Formats: sequence, structure tokens, C-alpha cells
Amino acid sequence: MIGAVIGDIIGSPYEGHAIKTTQFPLFSQHSRFTDDTVLTVATAVALAILLSRKGKSKADIKTEIAGRFGYDLGRILDEIRPAYRFDVACQGSVPEAIIAFLESKDYEIPENIISQAAELLPEQFRNIIAEFKNRYDTGGVQI
Repeated sequence: MIGAVIGDIIGSPYEGHAIKTTQFPLFSQHSRFTDDTVLTVATAVALAILLSRKGKSKADIKTEIAGRFGYDLGRILDEIRPAYRFDVACQGSVPEAIIAFLESKDYEIPENIISQAAELLPEQFRNIIAEFKNRYDTGGVQI
């Protein structure tokens, strides 16, 4: 979950302004959390409970989401990135985010990035994220 929140904050200055490189400043004076973070925090507990209780694998999640919502999850990020443009619709952004999750192997977020992102969140969000981590994470860092 912290990765989604940090990604939202880091990507916020670029919403509506396509960026095609992986080399860009992570934080700027325009970095902020958006409605994406609000929705992520609001739904994270319910989603985590459902998936963890069912013991779903990434392959199971991919099949379920593609079948239920009709998303094309057969692409890879290297194919998506060159032509990707910001899209406010779920159909234009959620599949790409899910594909990024499905391609991930693991992650390690440096403490300084977590600290900078945490400074931009309301205390209530930080508390919810910490509770989520305490309940469902097996490692990693605290926000």
C-alpha cells in the first residue's frame, strides 16, 4: 500500500503531463497526494482482508480482475510506457497499475522517500497506513 501512496505523490506533478522517462525528480514543490491516495487508503483494509483470507496468488488475481472487469492484463510495462498518456478513467489507468503490480517481484523503498511522502499525508492517513502494515505486512518499513 505504501508503494501506491508514494507512487501517487511522486506522480502527482506529472498528472496530465506525459513523461516518458524513468529519470525524473521524485519530489518537487508540486508533489501532493491526490484522490487516488484517498481511495487507496479507504479501500485497502477491505481488499487486503478479502485477498488474504482467500490466499490469492498474482495469477489468481490477474484472472479474476481480467474476467470480472474485462481489463487487458496481458501486456507488459515496456510495451505500455512508450504510448501511455494520462487518463482519468478507471479503464485508462487501473489496468496499467495492476500490470505494474503483477510484474513486481518485490520492492524496497528507501527510508528517505517514505519520510518525504509521509510528510505530505494527513496524520489520519499515516495512522491507517501504519495499522494496515501492522495487520497485513510481514516486513518492510513503517510510515
